[in-house]
Amino acid sequence: MRATVARIFRQRTEESDLRGAAEAELRTAIVLDRLGPTWQVLHSVPVGPDHPVISHLVIGPTGVFSVLSRRHHAWRRQLNPERVTVRVLGDELLVDGLPTPYVPQARAQAWRAARNLSARLDSAVHVRPIVVIVGPEDIHFHAPADRVEVIGRRHLARRLLEFPVVNSPERVNAIHEIARSAVTWRS
Repeated sequence: MRATVARIFRQRTEESDLRGAAEAELRTAIVLDRLGPTWQVLHSVPVGPDHPVISHLVIGPTGVFSVLSRRHHAWRRQLNPERVTVRVLGDELLVDGLPTPYVPQARAQAWRAARNLSARLDSAVHVRPIVVIVGPEDIHFHAPADRVEVIGRRHLARRLLEFPVVNSPERVNAIHEIARSAVTWRS
């Protein structure tokens, strides 16, 4: 009952945060699942009991990517609606002026994925972190994030295809098989 009342009055609750995260992951998954047969995508990869899941692990010809997707409303809901602003100031990502921890979270998830995949494959696997913002499409870069891509959902597929080809189909399949194994993600 409380959650229903909070939704009617658009109050932020833990349930609304979880609902927003699930919506962001679903919308991002739809984009990733359209990449084509040369790409392998794992959703909600559990990396251990004390770490959050990796939203999406994308394995393809242009590399391995750890995708952290987060949703924010595109408009401020008030008497005179305004677009929500997203600004990237190096490792600080501001949504409507409020700092978010997305860039360090994405970097930590990519590092964890690279460490676990490399250990199981017995060769180095480089994982690029990507933060996908669902909702606001205008992202203003004042200083780029260090080794982390920050993009809107609509630009994700195109950006993944822009990187140079580094993996053969055999390597994509080998990394995918290892990433699917639960043994890979045990700490």
